[in-house]
Amino acid sequence: PPSCCHRDINSNEPSKSSIPLDRVTINLGGTLFMTTRETLMNDERTYFAAMLRMKSFTNSNSQPEEFFIDRDPTHFRHILNYLRGNRINLDTLGLESLSFMDELLLEAQYFNINGLCEDLSRRIAEITRKQKEEASGDKDFRLVKCELREVQLVFHEWVIEKNFEFETIQICGDVCFIVLARRVSRGELALV
Repeated sequence: PPSCCHRDINSNEPSKSSIPLDRVTINLGGTLFMTTRETLMNDERTYFAAMLRMKSFTNSNSQPEEFFIDRDPTHFRHILNYLRGNRINLDTLGLESLSFMDELLLEAQYFNINGLCEDLSRRIAEITRKQKEEASGDKDFRLVKCELREVQLVFHEWVIEKNFEFETIQICGDVCFIVLARRVSRGELALV
């Protein structure tokens, strides 16, 4: 068997040669995550790389060191997966996960993982832009009063130039009341 898997015959404890010294345990708010020194040192500018440079890697018992970080572990698996491969599939999170991505961005900022911060910021901006551009289903109605002889000019101005849809017209003698509407985007609704 490989040396990392055997135990000393005279002891219930693993032998010193069985402990992989590159293994690191991150205790994040009480939840343990196991990884390697190589993964945490993948980007020299991160919180983890600085943490490993500042502290000794092993304790006096030659056991892999455990680092405690007082943070919520909810998003940490994504952080760790990013460090393992320098990418994360943000498309699988979808539009409904904008708040999740905001929270993940805060964690990436805390741990100083610049590549992930850039990817998340770009994706959040893209989703926000798409949401603002989407039609909300709401309409902006306009009531236009004009003389009967001006109906064609009003139609041209509002329907052709301003992209309103004709809804209805009410004629009272020489005066017309025209109801026009257009769909508004979510971004326009936010401004109202």
